[in-house]
Amino acid sequence: TKQPLPPGVFDAAMDAHRRITEERIRGLYARVRAVFVESIIAELVDGEMILNPNCAWDVNMPLAGWQRPVRIQIKCSGERLARWPDKIIPASWEVDGPKRGRDEKFEDLGRGYHCDVFVFARHEGKDIDRGWHFYVLSKESVEGAEPAIKAIKPLGLEGLGAKRCDPTNLKARIIEVVTRNDAG
Repeated sequence: TKQPLPPGVFDAAMDAHRRITEERIRGLYARVRAVFVESIIAELVDGEMILNPNCAWDVNMPLAGWQRPVRIQIKCSGERLARWPDKIIPASWEVDGPKRGRDEKFEDLGRGYHCDVFVFARHEGKDIDRGWHFYVLSKESVEGAEPAIKAIKPLGLEGLGAKRCDPTNLKARIIEVVTRNDAG
């Protein structure tokens, strides 16, 4: 028979996990920050994070008039890294086309992008609760730039039509991009 963990171990381990995850987020560890920004964006757009980390998008944002939520894929770039806290890292995001995509239930969606919009998040400074800004592009804008790009910098994003926005106008920018693209 399978033995349960001793009393209190699961709860103590969960508390320790929450504590260390917060320390990693505040310490600017890249992978943890990249997942954390999904939570930030979900809050900013009144959306929901995707449970499946292998899903081809990260956040679902409800939008009136749409039969399904807007699928947001998030790319994150941080100015500072835990390993080199005093070194400034230039903004850059990997956008190499995916070999395959999966939905929230692990169903294979085939090759290509399966989101509606990309949000390129940038964090600057040493405080995780400030210093965020974003660029928003439609899936079609990113696909249209391939195969020429594997990584993109802010000027490249702007060249594709993205405009820098702050947290307070991110949702409006996403709506603008997806409705403009939907109408076209």
